[in-house]
Amino acid sequence: MSSTEQPSRGDRRRRQILEAALACFLEKGVAATTLGDIRARSGASTGSIYHLFASKEAIAGALLVDSLRDLHARIVGAMAAAPSAEHAVRGAVERYVAWVAAEPDRARFLLTAWQGLSAGAVSAELLAENKAFLSSVKEHLAAHVRAGEIRALPMAVFVAVVPG
Repeated sequence: MSSTEQPSRGDRRRRQILEAALACFLEKGVAATTLGDIRARSGASTGSIYHLFASKEAIAGALLVDSLRDLHARIVGAMAAAPSAEHAVRGAVERYVAWVAAEPDRARFLLTAWQGLSAGAVSAELLAENKAFLSSVKEHLAAHVRAGEIRALPMAVFVAVVPG
């Protein structure tokens, strides 16, 4: 959606439900939150919720994907604009920290949500988002490896070390 387009009514309702769910999940945990809690906080009807999401777990999964997509886009954007490996890594860390500072509730949800989700709630969309992110990071780092600026490291090492 371009910056001049207005979100549709369905997009606004989806966002309201996700924001209400985030607040509920952070207060009660994913497992203890009910669809009734989310309905009451969002002001959405039960039918509206089920029209957009198949279950509470689907809401949590969508919240995870949306949050990761936003965070990942910021990190990849910083890496893409970096003129050197040092700037790429610094930019990734700075964007990560800035996102956590700007979105503390979503960051906390990302760190804690897994505790209340079943394995089935980790959707193919979430796995695809992570795969696309890691592919982009690897692509940006590969240019710096070829230039001899950094050593080639397994992606798991990069993902563990850089945010830490």
